[in-house]
Amino acid sequence: MISITRARPLAGALALLLGVTISAPAGAGERSPAPASAAKPTLALAAAARTAALDLSAATAPAQAAPAASTTESKPFFKSTKGVVAVILVAGATAWLVQSRIENKVTKP
Repeated sequence: MISITRARPLAGALALLLGVTISAPAGAGERSPAPASAAKPTLALAAAARTAALDLSAATAPAQAAPAASTTESKPFFKSTKGVVAVILVAGATAWLVQSRIENKVTKP
C-alpha cells in the first residue's frame, strides 16, 4: 500500500500529466487567424458550383435491365464451414465456462 506522503506527489504528477495530455493537442491545433482576403465560399455557394458542374446525362438515360440472377445459391451461414466452426467454438467455450463454474465454487470455511 502506498503511504499518504507518497500518494500526494504521485496524485499531483498524475493530475499534471493528465492536464498536459488534454491541453497539448488543443494548443498545438491553434493557428494564426487567416487573412481576410482569403475568405472561403459559403456552403451554399460551394454546393451550387458543384451541382452546376455535374453531368446529368447519366441520370436522364433510360434505366438498364436488372442483372440476371446468379445460378449459384448461397448456403446458410450455419451450414457453411465457417458457421460450423463458430458453433463448435461457442459450444466449447460454453462447456468450459460451465465446467469451471462448477469446479471453482467458493465455500465458506
